[in-house]
Amino acid sequence: MIARDPYRDRFTEQLLRATLHRLFQALDYLHTDRKVIHTDISATNVLLEIDDETVLDSFVNQELEHPSPRKQVEDSVVYVSRLFDWPPGADEPILSDFGSAEWGDAENTRNAGPDLYRAPEVMLKMRWSYPVDIWNVGVLIWDLFEGRTLFYGQDPDGKGYSTRVHLAKLIALLGPPPAEFIKRGKRSPEFFDDDGKWHADVPIPAPTSLGQLEENLEGKRKELFLNFMRSMLQWVPESRKTAKELLDDPWLNDKIG
Repeated sequence: MIARDPYRDRFTEQLLRATLHRLFQALDYLHTDRKVIHTDISATNVLLEIDDETVLDSFVNQELEHPSPRKQVEDSVVYVSRLFDWPPGADEPILSDFGSAEWGDAENTRNAGPDLYRAPEVMLKMRWSYPVDIWNVGVLIWDLFEGRTLFYGQDPDGKGYSTRVHLAKLIALLGPPPAEFIKRGKRSPEFFDDDGKWHADVPIPAPTSLGQLEENLEGKRKELFLNFMRSMLQWVPESRKTAKELLDDPWLNDKIG
């Protein structure tokens, strides 16, 4: 949807709020009623419902009047993609793709979530549950609203994603994790010594903060947004707010006093 809007490359504050209301409602239902963890929340798994089907009629007519270029590749025909028109009206966001979902009361320790959305308890190989979805949403918000990824994990050796680089970025942004939290992770000795100090072979970047990185808000509105973000991006999973609690957040409900 962002790619279809020629005027901006990110969500507006109003659109972000509307999307998050629906997303937290979905997660509250999954976590509270169904006891299910989604584990794979990303922009590609939040779909917009098309209420006005004239956009589909327009697509068909455009294709009939000006057929898309195509080529034959062995036994298949490959077409150039044609974009839909911008759907009129406010369509409802839908949480999709439950192929990686897990039961909340299971002994979950596998890698879960897109690499750069991965929660710290997943990276350190400890048992995880519903709060991984909340962490995922926090990182997703930054992509949608700030137009850039909050964390990165590119290995300096050029080998792709690296957990140690990702963790180093977390420390630069959130500060060091609590010692008791570190002790819970099976992989913690790879990155921290017995005193909880970082000893992996990549440096921790210069300290920064969400407030320094956020560029689209000012004053009370920015303060409330940052509090909202911090309530999700916590090292300790039990410290993160639940989906139900986040539905009452002042920034999400535009209670700017």
